[in-house]
Amino acid sequence: MKEWLNKIPRPIFQPRLALATLKLSLNREVPYGLMRIFGIFGLIHTLLIYIVGISYKGVSDIEVTLRLINFALFIPLVFIENWPAYLHRLKKYYWFFTITFVLPFFATFMFIFHNGSRAWFTKITVALLWMVLVTNWSMFLLCLITGIMSGILVYGAIIDPTFSNFTLSWAELFNSFWIVIIAGVFSLKRDEITFNRLDSMRSLAGAIAHEMRTPLFGIRSASAYLSQKLPNFLEKYAQTQGEELTEKDKQSIERILKTPNKINEITKNAFSIIDMLLTNLKGVRGKLECNTYSANSIIEQALELYPFSPKERLLLHYTPAPDQVIVGNKDLLIHVFFNLLKNALYHIKEDSKGEIYIWTENTTDFLLIFFKDTGKGIPEKILPLIFDPYYSSTKYGTGVGLHFCKQVVEGCGGKITCHSIKNQETIFKMELKKYYDNIHTKTKTDPHFNEL
Repeated sequence: MKEWLNKIPRPIFQPRLALATLKLSLNREVPYGLMRIFGIFGLIHTLLIYIVGISYKGVSDIEVTLRLINFALFIPLVFIENWPAYLHRLKKYYWFFTITFVLPFFATFMFIFHNGSRAWFTKITVALLWMVLVTNWSMFLLCLITGIMSGILVYGAIIDPTFSNFTLSWAELFNSFWIVIIAGVFSLKRDEITFNRLDSMRSLAGAIAHEMRTPLFGIRSASAYLSQKLPNFLEKYAQTQGEELTEKDKQSIERILKTPNKINEITKNAFSIIDMLLTNLKGVRGKLECNTYSANSIIEQALELYPFSPKERLLLHYTPAPDQVIVGNKDLLIHVFFNLLKNALYHIKEDSKGEIYIWTENTTDFLLIFFKDTGKGIPEKILPLIFDPYYSSTKYGTGVGLHFCKQVVEGCGGKITCHSIKNQETIFKMELKKYYDNIHTKTKTDPHFNEL
Protein backbone atom coordinates (compact mmCIF):
# COMPACT_ATOMS: atom_id res chain seq x y z
CA MET A 1 0.00 0.00 0.00
CA LYS A 2 2.83 2.38 0.90
CA GLU A 3 4.56 1.64 -2.38
CA TRP A 4 1.36 2.41 -4.31
CA LEU A 5 0.81 5.69 -2.42
CA ASN A 6 4.35 6.77 -3.27
CA LYS A 7 3.38 6.71 -6.95
CA ILE A 8 0.69 9.35 -6.41
CA PRO A 9 2.02 12.80 -7.44
CA ARG A 10 3.46 14.49 -4.34
CA PRO A 11 1.94 17.92 -5.08
CA ILE A 12 -1.40 16.47 -3.91
CA PHE A 13 -0.04 16.51 -0.35
CA GLN A 14 2.04 19.71 -0.58
CA PRO A 15 -0.07 22.88 -1.12
CA ARG A 16 2.76 25.14 -2.35
CA LEU A 17 4.09 22.52 -4.73
CA ALA A 18 0.52 21.79 -5.84
CA LEU A 19 0.00 25.46 -6.78
CA ALA A 20 3.28 25.57 -8.70
CA THR A 21 2.43 22.32 -10.49
CA LEU A 22 -1.05 23.61 -11.28
CA LYS A 23 0.37 26.80 -12.80
CA LEU A 24 2.78 24.75 -14.89
CA SER A 25 -0.06 22.46 -15.91
CA LEU A 26 -2.22 25.33 -17.14
CA ASN A 27 0.71 26.79 -19.10
CA ARG A 28 1.54 23.45 -20.68
CA GLU A 29 1.07 23.38 -24.41
CA VAL A 30 -2.13 21.61 -25.50
CA PRO A 31 -1.91 20.29 -29.07
CA TYR A 32 -4.25 22.11 -31.42
CA GLY A 33 -5.19 18.74 -32.88
CA LEU A 34 -6.59 17.64 -29.52
CA MET A 35 -8.60 20.88 -29.14
CA ARG A 36 -9.95 20.54 -32.66
CA ILE A 37 -10.97 16.90 -32.27
CA PHE A 38 -12.66 17.72 -28.94
CA GLY A 39 -14.57 20.54 -30.63
CA ILE A 40 -15.67 18.33 -33.55
CA PHE A 41 -16.90 15.51 -31.33
CA GLY A 42 -18.54 18.03 -29.02
CA LEU A 43 -20.50 19.50 -31.93
CA ILE A 44 -21.56 16.04 -33.12
CA HIS A 45 -22.52 14.96 -29.60
CA THR A 46 -24.53 18.13 -28.94
CA LEU A 47 -26.36 17.85 -32.27
CA LEU A 48 -27.21 14.19 -31.76
CA ILE A 49 -28.44 14.70 -28.19
CA TYR A 50 -30.51 17.70 -29.26
CA ILE A 51 -32.07 15.85 -32.20
CA VAL A 52 -32.90 12.88 -29.97
CA GLY A 53 -33.96 15.14 -27.12
CA ILE A 54 -36.52 17.16 -29.05
CA SER A 55 -38.34 13.94 -29.96
CA TYR A 56 -39.22 13.49 -26.28
CA LYS A 57 -41.63 15.56 -24.28
CA GLY A 58 -40.50 17.40 -21.23
CA VAL A 59 -37.18 18.84 -22.42
CA SER A 60 -36.85 22.04 -20.41
CA ASP A 61 -35.94 25.44 -21.77
CA ILE A 62 -32.93 25.65 -19.44
CA GLU A 63 -31.49 22.41 -20.83
CA VAL A 64 -31.94 23.59 -24.42
CA THR A 65 -30.28 26.90 -23.53
CA LEU A 66 -27.28 25.22 -21.90
CA ARG A 67 -26.86 22.83 -24.83
CA LEU A 68 -26.89 25.75 -27.25
CA ILE A 69 -24.18 27.43 -25.17
CA ASN A 70 -22.17 24.20 -25.30
CA PHE A 71 -22.63 24.10 -29.06
CA ALA A 72 -21.40 27.70 -29.38
CA LEU A 73 -18.34 26.98 -27.22
CA PHE A 74 -17.33 24.00 -29.38
CA ILE A 75 -17.30 26.00 -32.63
CA PRO A 76 -14.14 28.10 -31.94
CA LEU A 77 -12.26 24.92 -30.99
CA VAL A 78 -12.95 23.45 -34.43
CA PHE A 79 -11.20 26.46 -35.99
CA ILE A 80 -8.54 26.85 -33.25
CA GLU A 81 -5.67 26.82 -35.79
CA ASN A 82 -7.18 29.79 -37.64
CA TRP A 83 -7.48 32.15 -34.68
CA PRO A 84 -5.81 35.56 -35.19
CA ALA A 85 -2.29 35.83 -33.80
CA TYR A 86 -3.28 38.45 -31.19
CA LEU A 87 -5.71 35.94 -29.61
CA HIS A 88 -3.24 33.08 -29.24
CA ARG A 89 -2.52 33.91 -25.57
CA LEU A 90 -6.21 33.42 -24.77
CA LYS A 91 -6.40 29.90 -26.19
CA LYS A 92 -5.37 28.09 -23.02
CA TYR A 93 -7.89 30.08 -20.96
CA TYR A 94 -10.65 29.43 -23.48
CA TRP A 95 -9.74 25.74 -23.43
CA PHE A 96 -9.97 25.65 -19.62
CA PHE A 97 -13.29 27.53 -19.58
CA THR A 98 -14.83 25.31 -22.27
CA ILE A 99 -13.76 22.07 -20.59
CA THR A 100 -15.12 23.30 -17.24
CA PHE A 101 -18.43 24.53 -18.62
CA VAL A 102 -19.40 21.74 -21.03
CA LEU A 103 -18.35 18.85 -18.77
CA PRO A 104 -18.43 19.23 -14.94
CA PHE A 105 -20.57 22.38 -14.77
CA PHE A 106 -23.19 21.20 -17.25
CA ALA A 107 -23.26 17.65 -15.85
CA THR A 108 -23.57 18.87 -12.24
CA PHE A 109 -26.29 21.39 -13.02
CA MET A 110 -28.38 18.93 -15.04
CA PHE A 111 -27.80 16.15 -12.49
CA ILE A 112 -29.32 18.32 -9.75
CA PHE A 113 -31.99 19.65 -12.10
CA HIS A 114 -33.13 16.07 -12.86
CA ASN A 115 -33.15 15.19 -9.14
CA GLY A 116 -30.18 12.85 -9.28
CA SER A 117 -31.66 10.55 -11.92
CA ARG A 118 -29.86 7.34 -12.89
CA ALA A 119 -29.53 8.54 -16.49
CA TRP A 120 -27.58 11.58 -15.33
CA PHE A 121 -25.37 9.40 -13.14
CA THR A 122 -24.27 7.75 -16.37
CA LYS A 123 -23.80 11.10 -18.09
CA ILE A 124 -21.69 12.40 -15.21
CA THR A 125 -19.47 9.34 -15.51
CA VAL A 126 -19.07 9.90 -19.26
CA ALA A 127 -18.26 13.59 -18.71
CA LEU A 128 -15.58 12.78 -16.14
CA LEU A 129 -14.04 10.09 -18.31
CA TRP A 130 -13.93 12.57 -21.17
CA MET A 131 -12.11 15.03 -18.91
CA VAL A 132 -9.56 12.35 -18.01
CA LEU A 133 -8.79 11.82 -21.69
CA VAL A 134 -8.25 15.49 -22.60
CA THR A 135 -6.60 16.95 -19.48
CA ASN A 136 -3.70 16.23 -17.16
CA TRP A 137 -4.33 15.40 -13.53
CA SER A 138 -3.91 18.93 -12.09
CA MET A 139 -6.12 20.55 -14.71
CA PHE A 140 -8.63 17.73 -14.18
CA LEU A 141 -8.88 18.53 -10.46
CA LEU A 142 -9.19 22.28 -11.07
CA CYS A 143 -11.87 21.86 -13.75
CA LEU A 144 -13.71 19.31 -11.63
CA ILE A 145 -13.82 21.42 -8.46
CA THR A 146 -14.61 24.64 -10.34
CA GLY A 147 -17.31 22.99 -12.47
CA ILE A 148 -19.07 21.19 -9.61
CA MET A 149 -19.07 24.22 -7.28
CA SER A 150 -20.24 26.62 -9.99
CA GLY A 151 -22.95 24.14 -11.08
CA ILE A 152 -24.28 23.93 -7.52
CA LEU A 153 -24.13 27.70 -7.01
CA VAL A 154 -25.82 28.56 -10.32
CA TYR A 155 -28.60 26.02 -9.69
CA GLY A 156 -29.20 27.43 -6.23
CA ALA A 157 -29.19 30.99 -7.55
CA ILE A 158 -31.61 30.59 -10.48
CA ILE A 159 -33.67 27.44 -9.78
CA ASP A 160 -34.08 26.41 -6.13
CA PRO A 161 -31.88 27.76 -3.32
CA THR A 162 -33.18 25.08 -0.92
CA PHE A 163 -32.57 22.08 -3.26
CA SER A 164 -35.85 20.73 -1.88
CA ASN A 165 -36.51 18.25 -4.72
CA PHE A 166 -32.98 16.89 -4.95
CA THR A 167 -32.19 13.38 -3.70
CA LEU A 168 -28.82 11.70 -3.98
CA SER A 169 -27.81 8.04 -4.16
CA TRP A 170 -24.37 7.99 -2.61
CA ALA A 171 -23.75 4.40 -3.72
CA GLU A 172 -24.24 5.22 -7.40
CA LEU A 173 -22.24 8.43 -7.07
CA PHE A 174 -19.38 6.45 -5.50
CA ASN A 175 -19.49 3.95 -8.39
CA SER A 176 -19.26 6.76 -10.91
CA PHE A 177 -16.29 8.37 -9.20
CA TRP A 178 -14.58 5.02 -8.70
CA ILE A 179 -14.64 4.45 -12.46
CA VAL A 180 -13.10 7.87 -12.95
CA ILE A 181 -10.42 7.19 -10.30
CA ILE A 182 -9.39 4.04 -12.16
CA ALA A 183 -9.22 5.96 -15.44
CA GLY A 184 -7.28 8.72 -13.69
CA VAL A 185 -4.63 6.29 -12.44
CA PHE A 186 -4.05 5.11 -16.00
CA SER A 187 -4.01 8.75 -17.16
CA LEU A 188 -1.27 9.52 -14.63
CA LYS A 189 0.69 6.59 -15.97
CA ARG A 190 0.25 7.95 -19.50
CA ASP A 191 1.58 11.37 -18.46
CA GLU A 192 4.46 9.72 -16.62
CA ILE A 193 5.41 7.76 -19.74
CA THR A 194 5.30 10.94 -21.85
CA PHE A 195 7.48 12.92 -19.44
CA ASN A 196 9.90 10.03 -19.00
CA ARG A 197 10.21 9.79 -22.77
CA LEU A 198 11.05 13.48 -23.05
CA ASP A 199 13.51 13.34 -20.15
CA SER A 200 15.16 10.28 -21.68
CA MET A 201 15.50 12.07 -25.01
CA ARG A 202 17.04 15.09 -23.32
CA SER A 203 19.43 12.99 -21.25
CA LEU A 204 20.47 10.91 -24.24
CA ALA A 205 20.89 14.00 -26.42
CA GLY A 206 22.95 15.72 -23.72
CA ALA A 207 25.19 12.68 -23.33
CA ILE A 208 25.68 12.35 -27.09
CA ALA A 209 26.38 16.09 -27.42
CA HIS A 210 28.99 15.91 -24.67
CA GLU A 211 30.69 12.91 -26.25
CA MET A 212 30.62 14.55 -29.68
CA ARG A 213 31.91 17.93 -28.54
CA THR A 214 35.04 16.49 -26.93
CA PRO A 215 36.54 14.99 -30.14
CA LEU A 216 35.29 17.98 -32.15
CA PHE A 217 37.23 20.35 -29.90
CA GLY A 218 40.26 18.11 -30.42
CA ILE A 219 39.81 18.21 -34.18
CA ARG A 220 39.44 22.00 -34.10
CA SER A 221 42.66 22.34 -32.04
CA ALA A 222 44.53 20.07 -34.45
CA SER A 223 43.17 22.12 -37.37
CA ALA A 224 44.40 25.36 -35.77
CA TYR A 225 47.85 23.82 -35.24
CA LEU A 226 48.01 22.65 -38.87
CA SER A 227 46.99 26.08 -40.16
CA GLN A 228 49.97 27.56 -38.28
CA LYS A 229 52.63 24.98 -39.24
CA LEU A 230 51.65 23.74 -42.70
CA PRO A 231 52.47 26.91 -44.71
CA ASN A 232 56.12 26.91 -43.54
CA PHE A 233 56.60 23.19 -44.19
CA LEU A 234 55.00 23.36 -47.63
CA GLU A 235 57.03 26.45 -48.53
CA LYS A 236 60.27 24.67 -47.60
CA TYR A 237 59.10 21.62 -49.55
CA ALA A 238 58.46 23.74 -52.64
CA GLN A 239 61.91 25.33 -52.34
CA THR A 240 63.66 21.97 -52.09
CA GLN A 241 61.84 20.62 -55.12
CA GLY A 242 62.68 23.66 -57.21
CA GLU A 243 62.03 23.12 -60.91
CA GLU A 244 60.97 19.54 -60.32
CA LEU A 245 57.70 20.80 -58.80
CA THR A 246 54.95 20.09 -61.36
CA GLU A 247 51.70 21.96 -61.87
CA LYS A 248 49.86 19.06 -60.32
CA ASP A 249 52.08 19.28 -57.24
CA LYS A 250 51.31 23.00 -56.93
CA GLN A 251 47.56 22.28 -57.05
CA SER A 252 48.01 19.63 -54.36
CA ILE A 253 49.86 22.10 -52.15
CA GLU A 254 47.04 24.63 -52.55
CA ARG A 255 44.45 22.00 -51.56
CA ILE A 256 46.54 20.99 -48.54
CA LEU A 257 46.77 24.61 -47.43
CA LYS A 258 42.96 24.91 -47.59
CA THR A 259 42.40 21.67 -45.64
CA PRO A 260 42.66 23.16 -42.09
CA ASN A 261 40.02 25.77 -42.98
CA LYS A 262 37.76 23.04 -44.38
CA ILE A 263 38.20 20.96 -41.23
CA ASN A 264 37.41 24.01 -39.09
CA GLU A 265 34.28 24.71 -41.17
CA ILE A 266 33.11 21.09 -40.80
CA THR A 267 33.53 21.17 -37.01
CA LYS A 268 31.73 24.53 -36.88
CA ASN A 269 28.82 23.02 -38.81
CA ALA A 270 28.76 20.01 -36.50
CA PHE A 271 28.56 22.30 -33.45
CA SER A 272 25.64 24.17 -35.09
CA ILE A 273 23.70 20.95 -35.66
CA ILE A 274 24.33 19.78 -32.08
CA ASP A 275 23.20 23.15 -30.68
CA MET A 276 20.05 23.06 -32.83
CA LEU A 277 19.06 19.56 -31.69
CA LEU A 278 19.68 20.36 -28.03
CA THR A 279 17.73 23.63 -28.29
CA ASN A 280 14.80 21.77 -29.87
CA LEU A 281 14.72 19.15 -27.12
CA LYS A 282 15.05 21.76 -24.38
CA GLY A 283 12.02 23.55 -25.80
CA VAL A 284 10.60 26.86 -24.64
CA ARG A 285 9.64 27.22 -21.01
CA GLY A 286 7.87 30.21 -19.54
CA LYS A 287 7.82 33.67 -21.05
CA LEU A 288 10.42 34.40 -23.70
CA GLU A 289 12.89 37.22 -23.20
CA CYS A 290 12.24 39.32 -26.29
CA ASN A 291 14.12 42.31 -27.61
CA THR A 292 14.08 44.36 -30.80
CA TYR A 293 16.17 43.38 -33.81
CA SER A 294 16.64 43.95 -37.49
CA ALA A 295 14.63 41.24 -39.23
CA ASN A 296 17.00 41.00 -42.19
CA SER A 297 20.02 40.64 -39.90
CA ILE A 298 18.43 37.63 -38.16
CA ILE A 299 17.64 35.92 -41.45
CA GLU A 300 21.08 36.66 -42.89
CA GLN A 301 22.83 35.44 -39.75
CA ALA A 302 20.83 32.19 -39.82
CA LEU A 303 21.74 31.62 -43.47
CA GLU A 304 25.39 32.37 -42.72
CA LEU A 305 25.60 30.01 -39.73
CA TYR A 306 23.64 27.08 -41.16
CA PRO A 307 25.98 24.26 -42.29
CA PHE A 308 25.11 24.17 -46.00
CA SER A 309 27.06 21.97 -48.34
CA PRO A 310 28.21 23.82 -51.51
CA LYS A 311 25.44 22.15 -53.54
CA GLU A 312 22.78 22.95 -50.95
CA ARG A 313 23.77 26.62 -50.87
CA LEU A 314 23.02 26.89 -54.59
CA LEU A 315 19.40 25.82 -53.93
CA LEU A 316 18.71 28.87 -51.73
CA HIS A 317 17.14 32.10 -53.02
CA TYR A 318 16.63 34.95 -50.53
CA THR A 319 14.74 38.13 -51.48
CA PRO A 320 14.49 40.59 -48.55
CA ALA A 321 12.02 43.43 -48.35
CA PRO A 322 12.97 46.84 -46.86
CA ASP A 323 14.30 46.08 -43.38
CA GLN A 324 12.05 46.28 -40.33
CA VAL A 325 12.58 46.19 -36.57
CA ILE A 326 10.78 43.22 -35.02
CA VAL A 327 10.14 42.00 -31.47
CA GLY A 328 11.60 38.59 -30.76
CA ASN A 329 14.36 36.40 -29.41
CA LYS A 330 17.24 36.44 -31.90
CA ASP A 331 18.96 33.21 -30.87
CA LEU A 332 15.76 31.17 -30.81
CA LEU A 333 14.51 32.63 -34.10
CA ILE A 334 17.81 31.63 -35.73
CA HIS A 335 17.14 28.07 -34.55
CA VAL A 336 13.64 28.31 -36.04
CA PHE A 337 15.26 28.99 -39.43
CA PHE A 338 17.69 26.13 -38.84
CA ASN A 339 14.75 23.76 -38.38
CA LEU A 340 12.94 24.98 -41.48
CA LEU A 341 16.11 24.72 -43.57
CA LYS A 342 16.88 21.23 -42.25
CA ASN A 343 13.37 19.98 -43.05
CA ALA A 344 13.31 21.57 -46.50
CA LEU A 345 16.70 20.14 -47.47
CA TYR A 346 15.65 16.71 -46.20
CA HIS A 347 12.50 16.65 -48.35
CA ILE A 348 14.34 18.04 -51.38
CA LYS A 349 16.92 15.28 -51.03
CA GLU A 350 14.20 12.63 -50.63
CA ASP A 351 12.44 13.82 -53.78
CA SER A 352 15.65 14.56 -55.72
CA LYS A 353 14.24 17.92 -56.77
CA GLY A 354 13.36 21.33 -55.43
CA GLU A 355 14.72 24.71 -54.35
CA ILE A 356 14.26 27.01 -51.37
CA TYR A 357 12.84 30.53 -51.56
CA ILE A 358 12.80 33.01 -48.66
CA TRP A 359 11.21 36.43 -48.85
CA THR A 360 9.57 38.99 -46.57
CA GLU A 361 6.52 41.22 -46.83
CA ASN A 362 5.22 44.07 -44.66
CA THR A 363 1.81 44.63 -43.12
CA THR A 364 0.71 47.35 -40.72
CA ASP A 365 1.62 45.51 -37.50
CA PHE A 366 3.51 42.41 -38.62
CA LEU A 367 6.47 41.43 -40.76
CA LEU A 368 5.65 38.33 -42.81
CA ILE A 369 8.49 35.91 -43.49
CA PHE A 370 7.77 33.27 -46.13
CA PHE A 371 9.80 30.09 -46.35
CA LYS A 372 9.02 28.01 -49.42
CA ASP A 373 10.51 24.81 -50.78
CA THR A 374 9.49 23.09 -54.02
CA GLY A 375 10.20 19.58 -52.78
CA LYS A 376 7.80 16.69 -52.18
CA GLY A 377 5.28 18.69 -50.12
CA ILE A 378 3.25 17.53 -47.13
CA PRO A 379 0.20 15.24 -47.54
CA GLU A 380 -3.06 16.98 -46.69
CA LYS A 381 -4.04 14.41 -44.06
CA ILE A 382 -0.96 15.06 -41.89
CA LEU A 383 -0.66 18.82 -42.46
CA PRO A 384 -2.75 19.71 -39.34
CA LEU A 385 -0.47 17.53 -37.19
CA ILE A 386 2.98 18.85 -38.09
CA PHE A 387 3.19 21.31 -35.17
CA ASP A 388 2.05 18.77 -32.58
CA PRO A 389 4.72 17.64 -30.09
CA TYR A 390 6.43 14.31 -30.89
CA TYR A 391 4.72 13.95 -34.27
CA SER A 392 7.06 13.24 -37.16
CA SER A 393 6.54 11.80 -40.63
CA THR A 394 10.26 11.52 -41.40
CA LYS A 395 12.34 8.41 -40.88
CA TYR A 396 14.64 9.78 -38.17
CA GLY A 397 12.53 12.69 -36.93
CA THR A 398 11.90 13.32 -33.23
CA GLY A 399 8.74 15.41 -33.61
CA VAL A 400 10.17 18.34 -31.63
CA GLY A 401 11.50 20.63 -34.39
CA LEU A 402 8.34 22.21 -35.76
CA HIS A 403 6.71 22.20 -32.33
CA PHE A 404 9.73 24.19 -31.12
CA CYS A 405 9.26 26.63 -34.03
CA LYS A 406 5.64 27.16 -33.05
CA GLN A 407 6.56 27.73 -29.40
CA VAL A 408 9.18 30.32 -30.29
CA VAL A 409 7.13 32.30 -32.84
CA GLU A 410 4.05 32.38 -30.61
CA GLY A 411 6.24 33.20 -27.61
CA CYS A 412 7.37 36.29 -29.55
CA GLY A 413 3.73 37.32 -30.04
CA GLY A 414 3.53 36.04 -33.60
CA LYS A 415 2.11 33.14 -35.53
CA ILE A 416 3.39 30.40 -37.82
CA THR A 417 1.26 28.52 -40.35
CA CYS A 418 1.91 26.09 -43.16
CA HIS A 419 0.38 25.60 -46.59
CA SER A 420 1.40 22.70 -48.80
CA ILE A 421 0.52 21.10 -52.12
CA LYS A 422 1.77 17.54 -52.47
CA ASN A 423 4.58 17.12 -55.01
CA GLN A 424 4.63 20.89 -55.64
CA GLU A 425 5.49 23.13 -52.70
CA THR A 426 5.43 23.78 -48.97
CA ILE A 427 5.19 27.32 -47.63
CA PHE A 428 5.70 28.31 -43.99
CA LYS A 429 4.49 31.79 -43.10
CA MET A 430 5.75 33.52 -39.96
CA GLU A 431 4.06 36.65 -38.66
CA LEU A 432 6.38 38.59 -36.34
CA LYS A 433 5.35 41.74 -34.49
CA LYS A 434 6.93 44.97 -35.73
CA TYR A 435 8.42 47.42 -33.27
CA TYR A 436 7.39 51.07 -33.26
CA ASP A 437 9.34 53.68 -31.34
CA ASN A 438 7.15 56.68 -30.56
CA ILE A 439 10.19 58.85 -29.81
CA HIS A 440 12.18 58.38 -32.97
CA THR A 441 12.22 56.09 -35.98
CA LYS A 442 14.98 53.52 -36.20
CA THR A 443 17.02 53.40 -39.36
CA LYS A 444 19.92 51.32 -40.57
CA THR A 445 22.29 54.10 -39.60
CA ASP A 446 21.31 53.77 -35.93
CA PRO A 447 24.20 51.92 -34.19
CA HIS A 448 21.67 50.11 -32.02
CA PHE A 449 19.44 49.05 -34.90
CA ASN A 450 20.40 45.37 -34.74
CA GLU A 451 19.70 45.09 -31.05
CA LEU A 452 17.87 47.79 -29.13
